[in-house]
Amino acid sequence: CVACVDMVISVKHALFSLPEVRDGRLQCVLAPYVVTKVGPGFAKCMLGSGATYDVEAMKRAGLISEVVESVEEGHKKVAEICEVLTACGPRSVEAAKQLVLGVGGQPITEGVMFFTAALLAMVTVSDESRDGMVCVQLRKPKPWEEKPITPLR
Repeated sequence: CVACVDMVISVKHALFSLPEVRDGRLQCVLAPYVVTKVGPGFAKCMLGSGATYDVEAMKRAGLISEVVESVEEGHKKVAEICEVLTACGPRSVEAAKQLVLGVGGQPITEGVMFFTAALLAMVTVSDESRDGMVCVQLRKPKPWEEKPITPLR
């Protein structure tokens, strides 16, 4: 389901639907992911109507990251994203996701500030951060760049 992943690339003419309600059933397994991704309002429309939506509606709702003309163009976009992600420290990406989940929708409070400060402190003193900075200073590839992420085919 497109609601369960971080990045979604779709061809321009794709259609999306959660049609279970039309058969008298509910899409309970995906519901938490859909609500988290699009919010309760649009999730009610999707889950409660079983309507079919085009890719532009899904992009506006936040379910689609990139729209491409063709599958071939989609493969190229995946390769570009793999290249971008190869340059990122894996534990730092993990921490960035924790950061988003921890602060998303929260008012800026002292607790949120402590959470962000603790996460920053954890990442800053990590082995990955140290190794990355050493490699930057030595102008050599970081350990995670040595084996590039490649698209599956």
